[in-house]
Amino acid sequence: MTVAGDRLNIAPPTQTTRTNAFRVRPELTSLEVQSDFFDTETRMVREAYQVNEQYYCGTQRSGFGSNTYTTSKYCNRSVTKYRNKWITVRHPRGACRSSVTLSPQPGEVYLLEYTFSGPGVCRLQCLRQHFTGPGTFQNEPCDIASTSGVGEGGS
Repeated sequence: MTVAGDRLNIAPPTQTTRTNAFRVRPELTSLEVQSDFFDTETRMVREAYQVNEQYYCGTQRSGFGSNTYTTSKYCNRSVTKYRNKWITVRHPRGACRSSVTLSPQPGEVYLLEYTFSGPGVCRLQCLRQHFTGPGTFQNEPCDIASTSGVGEGGS
């Protein structure tokens, strides 16, 4: 989630509904919520890699006249080897983001309700909460400057 361009780190979702509270300044503020659903697959793959190795490739003679000697000669070559490696692949299943721009007032309480219905189908609704009596509240839509929703499909 981002508020006025600043990212808020919110714990990953669980299987239940969750509420998060945060403060905003009483000025024109843009709020964006996004979600991304995916599966992961871990599998073994065979990977090729190159190594340089030395190998015996004969002898060589050195020296002059009766002072000659023979030494082993070593050459270099590049060899392809293989290894097995575990990789994790991410398979996107659906994503969506929605935003609202509003002008919060000091002392007011605002509720943001984000609903993800499927890939590319989500809604961010803003409600202003009014105190109506001891322990009772009434919610009404916020005065919103603008709203948008953008989705990214999955397979």
